[in-house]
Amino acid sequence: MENDKTLMWALVIIISILFLFGGWGMGGMMGFGLAAPIMLVFWALVIWMIVSLVNKPTEKMRSPKQILQERYAKGDITKSEYEEKKKELEN
Repeated sequence: MENDKTLMWALVIIISILFLFGGWGMGGMMGFGLAAPIMLVFWALVIWMIVSLVNKPTEKMRSPKQILQERYAKGDITKSEYEEKKKELEN
């Protein structure tokens, strides 16, 4: 969530700079000189966002029994706690 806010502000700043210095490289000489490198950064961010969204890891849904088994395997709970909670889940 924090990365999304940071990325949003980065895009706002980049677009603001582009408009201040001739907008997308079609302004005067000064605007063109700064817009080209900024435009490369902009498109790099756009490509990075698309790749990040496509490759976003999906969390698989785990059942309460699977979570309980994982906690027992990690040693978070004792065998007696495991058996007790397992009985509760089966009822």
